[in-house]
Amino acid sequence: MPDEPHDVSRRALLGRLAVAAGGVLASPAFPAAAPAASAGRLKQSVCRWPYDRIPLPEFCRRARKIGLAAIDLLHIDESAAAANCIAGLAKIAPLAAEHRVTICVELLNSRIDHAGYQGDHTAFGAAVVSGVDSPHVKLLYDIYHMQIMEGDVIRTIRGNIERIGHFHTGGVPGRHEINDSQELNYHAIAAAIADLHFQGYVAHEFVPTRPDPFASLTEAFRVCTV
Repeated sequence: MPDEPHDVSRRALLGRLAVAAGGVLASPAFPAAAPAASAGRLKQSVCRWPYDRIPLPEFCRRARKIGLAAIDLLHIDESAAAANCIAGLAKIAPLAAEHRVTICVELLNSRIDHAGYQGDHTAFGAAVVSGVDSPHVKLLYDIYHMQIMEGDVIRTIRGNIERIGHFHTGGVPGRHEINDSQELNYHAIAAAIADLHFQGYVAHEFVPTRPDPFASLTEAFRVCTV
């Protein structure tokens, strides 16, 4: 689930911003209209938090009018993003029910493979699925991605199994074979999932390194046979 903006104005604004280290927005943050005041020899910006009671679009317009060129410490509102995801998925959940399919919202890591992806931790995905409250909207819990972001895989699976509709595997690091060349104990993870009476699929999503990829796939099948 990609980052969801608070509204259309916010989408337009964030499309113009580049996020620098430490949450500082360092690129031109406002519409192209010239500021009312000369910027002088310094590039001046403003920190968002002292003015957080002012709606963001209004704050941007007023700051631009003053002559400020950027906003620091501007973070995407996660609760608003979750609410937008819930609203969108709730509209299509009845169609999924009608066709007897399950929509799975995948959790991905934002540290290595998917920079900027907002659904990068279980709590966010669980909040969305719980908000939709439909048996036809579940999480795709990608074990590879969540090991990178969170660890504590078995405990997290146990605590969220009712919200999970599908699993993906992959060795960490590297997303290769799920044998003892990587840091996860997939046999133990598979046993924990089976103990929870999970009825969905555990799908292998790793990149084989062996000349014969089916040797790796056969090995993965055996590792997860519990």
